[in-house]
Amino acid sequence: MPGEFVSWQEVRHSLLLRVALGILLLVIYAARPFSFNHPLMYGVFVIIIAQVITTAFGIPRHWSWLPGVNFYLNRLALVLLLGATGGGSSPFVAVSYIALVAALIWYNTRRSVVILVGSHWLALFAGAALAGEVGFPPTWSYCLLQAIGMAIIAHILSKPLSQLNHHAATDPLTHALNRRGGFEVLETWIAQRQPFALIFIDLKGFKLINDTYGHAVGDEVLAWVAQVCRSTQRSGDLVIRYGGDEFVLAVLGRPGSLIQRLEERLNAGFQSAAGHLSIQANLGVVHFPEDGRDLEQLIRLADQHMYAHKGVDLATT
Repeated sequence: MPGEFVSWQEVRHSLLLRVALGILLLVIYAARPFSFNHPLMYGVFVIIIAQVITTAFGIPRHWSWLPGVNFYLNRLALVLLLGATGGGSSPFVAVSYIALVAALIWYNTRRSVVILVGSHWLALFAGAALAGEVGFPPTWSYCLLQAIGMAIIAHILSKPLSQLNHHAATDPLTHALNRRGGFEVLETWIAQRQPFALIFIDLKGFKLINDTYGHAVGDEVLAWVAQVCRSTQRSGDLVIRYGGDEFVLAVLGRPGSLIQRLEERLNAGFQSAAGHLSIQANLGVVHFPEDGRDLEQLIRLADQHMYAHKGVDLATT
């Protein structure tokens, strides 16, 4: 959606949805159980085919503008489909409901919901007007009823979907992104060719803290480390709990002095339930696109850098 963060997982899913919709419409059109305006239906099929082709080739790592263009093409296809099949009384109004619910799964902020509902209303009434131009009754009363239904569905679903997405992408202990949520964003940065740095953080002696003071204090340490990362991050950066006592700080552009500030904050320690604890960490830093072109390669290299840092620590102790 224009102006919104676009998940490339969502782009992949939308590709499958377009393929399924195109096949379903083609089967229904061939069976002819309804009256169709043929030129408008040809336009619908042309748009769907163009979307499938461009989206399929857009997934591998280019065309960052593609989701925004598809947003408008989706509405145009819906206008043509409703215009070709009877406007507000068309059986294909169900397609608008399906598209709305599918979009709400990914975009459920208040601003997104308003844009989504408004754009579907516009497509609905434009489709009815187009239907009237080609000989179908405009059925404005049906349009009003469908518009109310879309608003109610969006209102009911937006909040629980937002909470579900948040819980699915967030680590409950540290409130950082979990690996799934963080890597989804990183994949999108890579797809959009956004330069960034990954700072892998592995805590030193965390097992000893757990064994000595208990897991409650260990949880305190993990939550505090995530807070330190958040306090040093810049706008747009990500804090990800990679797993166990490992974190990833994803920094847009170059980290600059951020790494030094991060180490200083960690070394200063904090006052836990077991007393003052000084936390040190091994760091591994990589940059996209210089050090790798895909996330798996970057993670592997950052892990190597982190273990090289461990080797230096062992050699100097």
